[in-house]
Amino acid sequence: MKIKIIIYSLGFLLIVSCGENRTKIENAEYANFSDLAHIEYPDIELFDNYTSLPISISNGDFLDHNSILFLTESANVVPIERENLKKLLPKTEYEELITKRCEQRTDSLICSKEYFAYGRIVKPNYILLEYGIREYGDWGRHYVFEFRTYKPNGELISKIDFAKWSDKDDEFFEGKLIEGMNIELTKNEQIISKYHINENGKIKKR
Repeated sequence: MKIKIIIYSLGFLLIVSCGENRTKIENAEYANFSDLAHIEYPDIELFDNYTSLPISISNGDFLDHNSILFLTESANVVPIERENLKKLLPKTEYEELITKRCEQRTDSLICSKEYFAYGRIVKPNYILLEYGIREYGDWGRHYVFEFRTYKPNGELISKIDFAKWSDKDDEFFEGKLIEGMNIELTKNEQIISKYHINENGKIKKR
């Protein structure tokens, strides 16, 4: 499992670093709430630092390694453990997950909603984290990638659905974070929404 996590981390960074002109990201260096490691493998960081823009997720098929399907369904992706989720999620969201989306089976907790850690960008006034969220149900696939911005102490500032493949909601769109911390959401190769993340981490529609 440890080798799989390492392979996945390296592979994911390669995925987002190829194919387009890149703009270097300067990650700030300071202690913050997102400095977390995998519980089982404490020498492996939970979130990789993104080092360049753009960051993009497509709605391609499983052969597209930049697609929602590949990034979500890859065998190398492991959910965030409850101990780390408790530190990352607002209290009400964590409690809703445990009480309404999880059930005890033998000695394990099985959840119909899981969170996965992807990359982060550490700015002087905020931290951006990217999550993949997977829900299970009779409707088919329901996968969402979120950007969430936080204060260094872990207080949530803003969040946005960055990319989505949802048979449940009948919504399918792609996302790209580009230079200047601007976000473009696209569907069928047409831009459907634009956002900007300001210097204090607030995500605002343009």
